[in-house]
Order: sequence, then C-alpha cells, then structure tokens
Amino acid sequence: MIKLDHEEQALLNSIENGEWQSKPNLEQRKKELQRYARHQLNSKTTLSQENEIKLDEDVLAQFRATGQGWQTRINDALKEWLAEHSNQIKHEQLAI
Repeated sequence: MIKLDHEEQALLNSIENGEWQSKPNLEQRKKELQRYARHQLNSKTTLSQENEIKLDEDVLAQFRATGQGWQTRINDALKEWLAEHSNQIKHEQLAI
C-alpha cells in the first residue's frame, strides 16, 4: 500500500467527499484561455491603446459574465464587425 503524506491524503479525502466536480465545456474553456494567453503575449508586441468607450450596461454585463478575457472578446467582436463591413466603410468614406 502506498503511504500518502498529509497533503495527498487531504486531497484524496476531498475527492472522495465529492468536493470536486467536472468542469462543463472544459475543452471550450481551455481554448478560450489559450486565445486569451496568446492575446496577452501578442499585446506585448502589438500596439494597443488603453482608452475609454461607452457601452450599454447590458452589453458590458454580458461580456463580463463570460469571464476572464472579456475585453479581448469585445476587441475580437469589433474586429469581426470591421472585417464584415470594410467594403461598406470604404464606400461611405469615398462618398464623403
């Protein structure tokens, strides 16, 4: 029989007592954290500017509710919108 130290025994007891639960959508969460980590690493070399932007409270609350990396997801959503509307934006700029 393997002899457990105090910390290992406490961990085993907590598992046996049902104190640990599986994380739902673990693979999705891992991907989100990896994307967040890549963004953080890239932000060291990418010029990003801290600024203030006004957002509706409900929009902000929904992004914050997604957890760590919510600001990155707002940035990603804005980039996606710009990519989808780039032709329209260029056309409107020419019309000015």
